[in-house]
Amino acid sequence: MSFVAYLCWRCIVGLHKEITYTFMPAGHTRCQVDGFFGLVKQKYRRSNSDTLEHLQDVVNSSSISNFAQLYADPETDANYFEWRQWDSFLNEKFRPVIGIQMVCQMRFSSEHPGFVFCRNTLNGDEVKKKLSKVSLEEFSSSVLPQVLKPPGLTRERQKYLYENIRPHVTPEFQDNLISNKYQ
Repeated sequence: MSFVAYLCWRCIVGLHKEITYTFMPAGHTRCQVDGFFGLVKQKYRRSNSDTLEHLQDVVNSSSISNFAQLYADPETDANYFEWRQWDSFLNEKFRPVIGIQMVCQMRFSSEHPGFVFCRNTLNGDEVKKKLSKVSLEEFSSSVLPQVLKPPGLTRERQKYLYENIRPHVTPEFQDNLISNKYQ
C-alpha cells in the first residue's frame, strides 16, 4: 500500500507529471535483479570481506551491472541518505487500492491528483479510484515524514560482537570493524 501511496504523493506534490506502474503477469515474475543478487552471493562465498569497503568490492566485481552504494555517516558526509517514516505518513493521507491483486497496471497523474487509474489487463479499460483521504491543500513537497534515527547497538550486542565475531576477522581489520569501547 505504501508504495502505491508514495507514487500518488509524488504526483500530487508536483515531482512527476505522470507515473505508470506495470506489474509482471502472474507466472512471469522472474526478475533480473534476483539473478544479479545471485551473482553477488556467488562472489561473496569465494571472498574474504572484513570491512564494508571489501563488501563493496565484492558487489562491484560480481557483474558489470552491479554497483554498491554505501550509506555515509551523517556526521561526515553531506550526501548522507536519510531514512524516513513513510508508512505512517502515507497511511494517514491515503486509502488502500481495493482489489490490487487483480490490477496489472496503475497510472498516476498530476492532472488528477489523489487518484489512481487501474487496469486489470494491459488493453482493458482504466478504472479511476480515489486514494487521498485528506484535502489536496494538506500536501506539500516540503512536508516530509519524520527522519528515522538508527538506534545503534546495545551494550550486550557490542560485547557479543567483540568476544564472538571479532576473533574471526583478519587481525589487521579487527579494531576498525568492532571496537572495544564498550569496556
